[in-house]
Amino acid sequence: MKELDVLKIIESLKLTEQISQAAAKKLDLSEDKLKNYLDEKIKERINNIGKALSKGDMPPEAFNGLRRLSNVDFSELNDKIIKEE
Repeated sequence: MKELDVLKIIESLKLTEQISQAAAKKLDLSEDKLKNYLDEKIKERINNIGKALSKGDMPPEAFNGLRRLSNVDFSELNDKIIKEE
């Protein structure tokens, strides 16, 4: 199975920066604070998924859904975010 470092992918595509810029304007919030919040939430979620996988506590349906993430082209998602902005 191919190993992905999801955090590095998100960071290289600057997804949280772009989301923060778009949302901060609409929500009248600080871009930096919103980016930090998103970064922490993403790290927390990824760590929770990793813990569940290592314990074997994840139902097969959830595991299969996560496994399919290796087929996702994150650059397409990045393009969609930019176009929506």
